[in-house]
Amino acid sequence: MLIIIAYLLVNVLCEVSANQAEVITTKSGSIRGIIQSSGLSGIRVQKFLNIPYAEAPVGQLRFKKPQPKIPWKGILNSTEDLIACIQPWKPIVTMTEDCLILNVWTPFPRPQNASVMVWIHGGSFAAGYSGLYEGTNIVAVGDVIVVTINYRLSALGFLTTGDNRIKGNLGLYDQRLAMKWVKENIAYFGGNSKSITIFGESAGGASVSAHTLSKGSWELFDRAILQSGNMLMPWGVMTDSQIKDGLKWFLGKVNCDNDENLLECLRNVTEDKLKSVANSKEFWSIWTGPNVDREFISDKPQKIWEDGDVKNQEIIIGVTKDEMFMELQHLLLKSTNISFYLKHFEESLKMHFKNSSKAVYEKARELYKPKCIPSYLEALKPSVAFQSDRIFICGSRQEAKLRSKLMNTTNVYVFQYSHASLVNYIPLLYPYGVFGFAAHGIDVMSVFGAPINDTRFRSDDRTLSMRMILYWTNFAKTGDPNSGTRKLPIVVDKVDTLPPWPQHNDSNEEFLDMESFSQMTVRTKLREKHCEFLSDPEGFIEKATSGSTKNVMTLRAWLTMVEMMLIILVAYFLANVLCEVSANQTEVITTKSSSIRGIIQSSSLSGIRVQKFLNIPYAEAPVGQLRFEKPQPKRPWK
Repeated sequence: MLIIIAYLLVNVLCEVSANQAEVITTKSGSIRGIIQSSGLSGIRVQKFLNIPYAEAPVGQLRFKKPQPKIPWKGILNSTEDLIACIQPWKPIVTMTEDCLILNVWTPFPRPQNASVMVWIHGGSFAAGYSGLYEGTNIVAVGDVIVVTINYRLSALGFLTTGDNRIKGNLGLYDQRLAMKWVKENIAYFGGNSKSITIFGESAGGASVSAHTLSKGSWELFDRAILQSGNMLMPWGVMTDSQIKDGLKWFLGKVNCDNDENLLECLRNVTEDKLKSVANSKEFWSIWTGPNVDREFISDKPQKIWEDGDVKNQEIIIGVTKDEMFMELQHLLLKSTNISFYLKHFEESLKMHFKNSSKAVYEKARELYKPKCIPSYLEALKPSVAFQSDRIFICGSRQEAKLRSKLMNTTNVYVFQYSHASLVNYIPLLYPYGVFGFAAHGIDVMSVFGAPINDTRFRSDDRTLSMRMILYWTNFAKTGDPNSGTRKLPIVVDKVDTLPPWPQHNDSNEEFLDMESFSQMTVRTKLREKHCEFLSDPEGFIEKATSGSTKNVMTLRAWLTMVEMMLIILVAYFLANVLCEVSANQTEVITTKSSSIRGIIQSSSLSGIRVQKFLNIPYAEAPVGQLRFEKPQPKRPWK
């Protein structure tokens, strides 16, 4: 009987502990994790979730810099119950002020001296949480350690009074303390504390950028990856008016006055009230983010760059091709009329250039509006391109150029993610689909390996995802995405290697355009003309026209110019005529019977069009003497 009981206990305990990782003892305390399978057969990882790195920022610690977590006793059991800081999205997890936790994924068994990648999530400094990002497939493919972190959001993380009462940037201080915890404890997980890469997207990318500008963070990381975000972008730091508007709005919502009792009042606001404020309908119209507090961020980012007071490290900088589809997608619910989208584009230009000359407005139209627009989705693209350049792409281009030129950083790598998957990676952001646009945030799911074990994705999505993981993890290990593992762990469509990714330098400005798994193209000068125009519209026009009147024109030169103008006029006329005629017509196909012209039409899959050729006769009409006869091949027609 005792033998049977012992047998049952062994089996039960075995089943209970089969998915439990070893106990890791850190400076903060002991932690037991969970073992789980990855998307690659036979490869398992261990994860340690909800590790507190700071004391709960509540009561007297609300609106103060984070305090290191007091070591706990006993074993902290990693749980699947994820935690989020207070935000408007109502995530299906525990939402609380006591949210300063981090998660660690490691290879199984425990590695030795593995490089570490610390992920800072995006979400406009107001939403998102670490648990949205599953590090398993990065670990499985790249053999690194992945850490994701929470930080305080919106008012709790970034509200400032503009003076010493609440200086703001508390969310950035949270991130720094989490990075410090990783630096001091990651060796216990088998990590290399001297090989730490911080990476993030959108507000997360801007946060990574802020740490490169803030000396207090420099010793805590070695490399950086900026995806769709940095401090040079127009939203990187709050303006004075945004600071005042945000403070006034928040204090009004929690019924506190801006006086000497402000902090006491704010610390007495209930957590339920804070959650209610986060879900106010006006919430997203109030911008709260980093500010120039003269402490964490010592000056305006442009001035810090001018002074060269920036951490000089290896870096990857990139964007998605259609970043601002995120903000413009709602238009697709309103119309399928081409003129509707072109009108919206014209109004956007007029609004942005309302204080500029007519020449500037016309130049913007010339740069962004294509001659041929065959569909309503194509008609949306000028608006997407204009806003993407203005809000995201040109800021990324500027940082890449500054690092290549001023910092003399050798290892600068730039990418553009142009892959338009048929699968909507992020339904939370894109409830109606992505319509073939390489939209904001789409690259993140590739980096985290979402397509690897999701059957909705195609083989090209999986291959591109594995390539990106290898680029990112090679970079984390060596500072060079080309150095390290170059073989994909799974061969898909006979693709098993990484294409070379050239360094970006001030002369060639090369970048890798990630269009698909089979088309990763090296290009130069990312959006050069458009960004130079947006940076200085009047100067751009003056530069383009200067020199034409400085030299005396010879008769031969004048005749040559006239000839060229005639050629351009003819080409312009033909292009417009052909565009109008052929917008919905296919090329002419010549068969053995004769020539056929078809029709182009949109399919039910976003952004994909097909051509159709209807009513092609393959036999003579079965009438008269041919009735009740075998069919006769069609005679070729003219």
